[in-house]
Amino acid sequence: MAAHIVHDYFGSQIFKQAVKKAGLPDSITTHDLRHHFASELLHAGESVVVVSERLGHNNATTVLKVYGHLVANQDDRTRLWDQKGTDLRVVEH
Repeated sequence: MAAHIVHDYFGSQIFKQAVKKAGLPDSITTHDLRHHFASELLHAGESVVVVSERLGHNNATTVLKVYGHLVANQDDRTRLWDQKGTDLRVVEH
């Protein structure tokens, strides 16, 4: 049976020890890791809807408000894809 870990204990004991052991700055928080996770997913091209689901949000609006600036680079990625000569095909349903 899994033990219930109180957030304060986790943050002050378990997480801080892991941060120290990893050689990260003492100022790193669990929220920082959450933000990094979402940012990396968006940079990798994951959809805003999927990122929203992974973060446990009810809808994608919050992700767009916080991370919308990361989604804006999609035009650059598309342009790079086109420059590589990738064969884009329209699939009809």
